[in-house]
Amino acid sequence: LGGLVAGRRDAGEEWTGAASARIRPHPLLSRGRSCASQAAVRGDADGPKANAATDMPQKTIFLVVFLHLLGFTMGGPIVPALREHFAIEVAQTGLITSAFPLGMFGAVFVFPVLSDRIGRKPVLIISYLGVGIGFILQALALRLSLPFGAFLALRVASGAFAGASTVVKAYIADIASPETLPRVMAYREAAGTLAFIVGPSVGGLLFACGGLQSVVFASGLMSLLAAVLVLVRLRPTPGPALEAASGSPSASLALAAPSSAEAPSSGGKPTTSTSSPSASSQVGPWGAAVTMMGVSFAYNFGQSFFDSFFPLLAAERFGWQPAILGPVLTGLACLVFVTSAFAYSRLVKAFGTVKVAILGLLLLSCGLALAGCSTTVAAVGAALCLYGIGVPIFTPSVPTILASCVPRRQRGLVLGVDSAVNTVARILAPVVMGVVYQLGPAMAFTRAALVVLVGMGLLSFQQGVLRRFLR
Repeated sequence: LGGLVAGRRDAGEEWTGAASARIRPHPLLSRGRSCASQAAVRGDADGPKANAATDMPQKTIFLVVFLHLLGFTMGGPIVPALREHFAIEVAQTGLITSAFPLGMFGAVFVFPVLSDRIGRKPVLIISYLGVGIGFILQALALRLSLPFGAFLALRVASGAFAGASTVVKAYIADIASPETLPRVMAYREAAGTLAFIVGPSVGGLLFACGGLQSVVFASGLMSLLAAVLVLVRLRPTPGPALEAASGSPSASLALAAPSSAEAPSSGGKPTTSTSSPSASSQVGPWGAAVTMMGVSFAYNFGQSFFDSFFPLLAAERFGWQPAILGPVLTGLACLVFVTSAFAYSRLVKAFGTVKVAILGLLLLSCGLALAGCSTTVAAVGAALCLYGIGVPIFTPSVPTILASCVPRRQRGLVLGVDSAVNTVARILAPVVMGVVYQLGPAMAFTRAALVVLVGMGLLSFQQGVLRRFLR
């Protein structure tokens, strides 16, 4: 919005004065919005200082994302070993991966809404502490050879604190300008992908040296370290509810932009639109948000299935143990990182956020189908390439579109509902597809690919409406 005002100052003093009055800065605004945009609105020379102020929390939040996901990805290669440790059937293997998101179901509702009220920082600290302690208790359960039910109960309890991912997205949306939001979300994905690069190899190494409990214990330590980093380094931002209570206009800043009826024309003068309501106004922000939640459900269903059963497929069909599977997953993560860091922003600039998301779902679906039908290492490599390119060019689009559909005071709520929908997908996919996997791996992977294709079709059908909200 600051860039919008600054870029149209020459269009007429009357319109500029009105816009400046609507978007008058507030002291709290410096904590929740892009300081570069504030400097543009104010018209002063504080831009470099403001940029330096927000530069630290952005770097800190990316490091926090990396550490937390590093602990989570360490456990990727040990799923087959956990199955052997508890002597469970193939269909029960999905319970290991579905137990954690089962606990998340309540967290993704409570934590984002709570962060809207008391701020993002304290909620992040509570979340990371709870997850870290939970993983350490899981390691203790493995060391004491507690039964499978007790281990699952601890995973559910750990997931009950796992609401940080949604709060991080809301924090990034708070501090980034609308113009840079897609790029910053892509950087968040890249930070998480770095964890996927390092995590599987570290997990495989720890498993070879200290067994299952060492991997799970190290995962807990990473989350505890993330909590400490948030406490010490992260700049707090007040929740939108607190800003609204204090009279800050930042809570309704998204509504302060000129509407289509008062936006200046190309000549710089105010014009009044007499056209009929657009599709975006007919659908409404919640209609667009629900569309993206349905698409996100299909994506998470396919991704959760891949995370749960690709290690089993590789172990059963090719004999890959954690020492081999770790580097393979690391190579996949390298591809995801390169795509996130160097390709996503260019693709969005060339084709738009929605079209790039559609392409990502198509590639992901093809990768799932090919993985299930592959009988050679070369075919598996091709499937992983398709999957590794599709994931990073889709995932940043969901929070970007959702954050553009709703005002900031409802951002935590909407992202929380989206995370709850994703959690349902992550609970259902391992359990339901575990039964299908017993009938045949190819059948299971093909069915998961079809679910992703349904999400791609929904996104393609609504792409015109979603693009209007992104403008």
